[in-house]
Amino acid sequence: LIRHDNRLKHWRHSDQPMILYFHGGGFFFGGNETYFGFECDLSKTHNQLVIHIDYKPVPEQPLPVTVKDTIAVYEYLLRFDATIPRRLIGMGDSSGGMLWIHLLQWLVQQNKPT
Repeated sequence: LIRHDNRLKHWRHSDQPMILYFHGGGFFFGGNETYFGFECDLSKTHNQLVIHIDYKPVPEQPLPVTVKDTIAVYEYLLRFDATIPRRLIGMGDSSGGMLWIHLLQWLVQQNKPT
């Protein structure tokens, strides 16, 4: 789900920084409806795209699957835009911050661009 101010260009055709946001909520709650206002304000204030990852809560989806999904999102972005590592800003609160730590560890272990 991508949030953005209407003044922004499409993410694939820009050198503009963007924010990849993993929400908090202890993996039990949170998500699109909880963070909508915050992310829209974040996009408008910083004039940046915000990509929100709305992962399923546990026990509906096991935590290892959520971690794999965050890796898949990064790989998807990288496949479509090789400049992503230079312009992506990682953000997350609480459990979202933990997802970023897992993603960064994976990137280093796999020798992927960061």
